[in-house]
Amino acid sequence: MSVFLDAFHEALDATPLRGERSFQAIIHRLLEHGIIVADDSEVERQLYEQAVSAFPLLRDWFEIAGLRLAHYREFRYLRLYPPGARIRGVHQDDEEHLDATALRERYTPMEARLLLVLRALYDQALALGNLGDRGEASLPLEEVFTAMNTMMNTPMPEAAGERDRLFKRLKRLKAIDYVSSDAPESERWLAIRPMITTLVSGDLLADAIQYLEETATNDGEAD
Repeated sequence: MSVFLDAFHEALDATPLRGERSFQAIIHRLLEHGIIVADDSEVERQLYEQAVSAFPLLRDWFEIAGLRLAHYREFRYLRLYPPGARIRGVHQDDEEHLDATALRERYTPMEARLLLVLRALYDQALALGNLGDRGEASLPLEEVFTAMNTMMNTPMPEAAGERDRLFKRLKRLKAIDYVSSDAPESERWLAIRPMITTLVSGDLLADAIQYLEETATNDGEAD
């Protein structure tokens, strides 16, 4: 066994983790989903607690691969960032040349627009102090539809099935949850989760708003 692996196993044995399989389970989950949220399921709670108990070792392991692991203690979740990602409060190297394609999410234009709108709505709720105990912003689904029209000049898909697929996708990304999933759509509420702030950066949101303002100005001048 190499000197590196000897040192790794020695460091792993010094953590509360029960061997290499637990370590691998955490890594596989993060590589597949990019996030572990303790409050989402019993499986994720166990993985989260195990990961936190060996966080320095996990962080170093991912750093060797050019990835960054961040721990958000307030809302009990871990997020894995690809190379080159801008992370709030974390120093960024001036030059990074690693390929991030494998870990970067691929969004459709509609998904990207909706994520930007949700981040803006979350920031509004945060500024007004309208967040729940778990840091979520709850609002009527109709308000999201209206915001898509006013902010992005883009209506939501007409087909209910397409809208459902869109929201299920964002739910898998941990960006949202349903407050009343069994209610008719006109009465349904949505919870925007605090994870939206690490999924959509403030810089990206600011750039998008500036672009929209410039586009609206140019359209007005053209008229």
